Amino acid sequence: MLLVWRGLSASPPEPLPARTTAEQLLQLPPEEALRGYPVRIRGTVTFYDPEWSLLFVHDPTGGVFVSLEGKTFPIQAGQEVEVEGLSNASDVMPVIIRPSVKVLGPGAFPSASRPSLQALVTGAMDCQWITISGVVRKTNRDLNHFMVEINDSRRRWNVFILGNPFPRHKLEDLLDATVEFTGVGAVALDDLRRVKEFKLFVPDDRRCSLQASPVAISLATPAESIAGLKGLDHKKLPHHRVRIQGVVTLAEAGPFFVIQDASAGLRVLRPEKAVVAMGDLMEVTGYYCPGAHAPYLEDVTLRNLGAAPLPHAVEIKADKVVWGKFESQMVQLEGSLLDQLSDSSGPVLIVQSGQITFSVNVAGSPTNSPAHLPPNGSRVRITGVCWKQVDQPGKFQTFNLLVARPEQVETLNYPRYISRERVLQAVGVGALGLAAMLIWTALLRRRVRQQTEIIRLRLERENALEKRCHELIQNAEEIIFTLDKELRFTSINIAGETALGYAAAELLGRKLEQMLPAEQVAAIGEWVAKLAADPNPPSRELTLVSRSGKIVICDLSLRAAQTANAPGSVQGIARDITERKRLETERERLIQELQAALENVKTLSGLLPICSHCKKIRDDKGYWNRIESYISAHSSARFTHGMCPDCTRKHFPSVYDELHRNGMM
Repeated sequence: MLLVWRGLSASPPEPLPARTTAEQLLQLPPEEALRGYPVRIRGTVTFYDPEWSLLFVHDPTGGVFVSLEGKTFPIQAGQEVEVEGLSNASDVMPVIIRPSVKVLGPGAFPSASRPSLQALVTGAMDCQWITISGVVRKTNRDLNHFMVEINDSRRRWNVFILGNPFPRHKLEDLLDATVEFTGVGAVALDDLRRVKEFKLFVPDDRRCSLQASPVAISLATPAESIAGLKGLDHKKLPHHRVRIQGVVTLAEAGPFFVIQDASAGLRVLRPEKAVVAMGDLMEVTGYYCPGAHAPYLEDVTLRNLGAAPLPHAVEIKADKVVWGKFESQMVQLEGSLLDQLSDSSGPVLIVQSGQITFSVNVAGSPTNSPAHLPPNGSRVRITGVCWKQVDQPGKFQTFNLLVARPEQVETLNYPRYISRERVLQAVGVGALGLAAMLIWTALLRRRVRQQTEIIRLRLERENALEKRCHELIQNAEEIIFTLDKELRFTSINIAGETALGYAAAELLGRKLEQMLPAEQVAAIGEWVAKLAADPNPPSRELTLVSRSGKIVICDLSLRAAQTANAPGSVQGIARDITERKRLETERERLIQELQAALENVKTLSGLLPICSHCKKIRDDKGYWNRIESYISAHSSARFTHGMCPDCTRKHFPSVYDELHRNGMM
């Protein structure tokens, strides 16, 4: 009876207090937000886009993000709404999940602030209504969105506008124009919780204005001097396009090519599909970027003006190059060829000039000792482009010479071996001179070995990292693959082979749409078409069909691959969430069963009128019932009957005595 009464009288846990303002929600620590506090906020819709599953609401205390979770609502920006849901944590700020939205009527947009650079880069403006301005660098448009990349000479921002904010302008006419936008800020963090990207979502074209027309760059405008650009103070860097003109001195330097005018040389980030050749006279218009180690131009347009002779190479000493004065410029150095290595791009020569040891990358066949290169020990003169190298700040700094043609490595003297006449001359010098020479030779060889070992270790480290990266991809638990521009598989790891039931050789050349249900083929094509405009699109749920017909539900992330050799290719990572979806379905079923069971549970509460003598209980109709009858009728409890020791001794004394003698009472 005591256990039954405890079960009937136990009270439920205290409910969590509701959060009724954006400020109260945003003040929750992540671990508290995950507890699912009730949220009920009244505010104005500042941005709503069901296509991208975005909803931002702003009340007088701030702005919050509402996770739509596949839901759509009959709302639009500028309306006052009441949002109810639960709190949850995100990478940046707490958010609202499981929302319901009720329209209250027309609302008023909040006053927009103009945040400082510090506020933007620290993430303080996430979900807030702000105004920013800058110069247009890139534009793009799909059916419902207008996308703009702007910069203010220090940072870049991506702006997404619903509709067409500039209907009278062509996209290319807006490049280099100064514009102003008002919308909702959103940030993305890296693994160290630093802001790696800032976006602005603008609800309509009324929040966009053209502040200044594009800066005109015509053929009559004199080209900028490369030396003048590189000599600018960091705070005075141009944030509009600049135009330079010069000769291509190096056509292949990773993602760059190198151009040089009469004053200096400069790296240029090669546009996709652009073809340049050594000796081309090019006019380059683009944006100047100081770079982490060396300046360069990016987002460029090119105009080939024909062929031109290569600029005169400056004859210098190696110790002058280390200070970076001749970065990206064609120079000429003399030195001794110490060793020859190789990497994936071609031969690498180790050369010593004075006290400095540097490497020379020669374009060509990746063999250790091509016949057209001099043997070790030769005195050489090298003409190439100076390329600054930094391993770690303060640890090791040197330079490379990038040589486009083997003929630019000229042999001055071949190595001379010791002869009998030289031995007799050396003996005549005397013991003191010989000792000095031996000591100097030992010290020099030691230094050469140290410098050669440093360069060798760096090459081995790069090869090991490349091999390790390949192993990590092959052995990753996620499905990692690449597609060409026709969405055909070009590579896939072991996890992908296991999940889809195909060997890698069978998948190569097969289209992704062959692995999809028919209803998802059109959606994946639209998604891939948007990758060029959005470098970090959100992941989506996708269903793959394995060779055996098994359905594999994946959380798929795609991004455009930045490779010059395979334009339009796509990289993808898919996480198998089939088991997680099954568990979620099972959890929902159990919750429904539990709720149904709870509805059938009967409990007793309140004051019960009970007779102090016979212990009968009076019901709502005024009748007196035995206590066991009343409890059985009003709860799920059932009774069995027995007799306590006192009643046994009173009504059955002989039985009590017998039980007492046997130790049972």
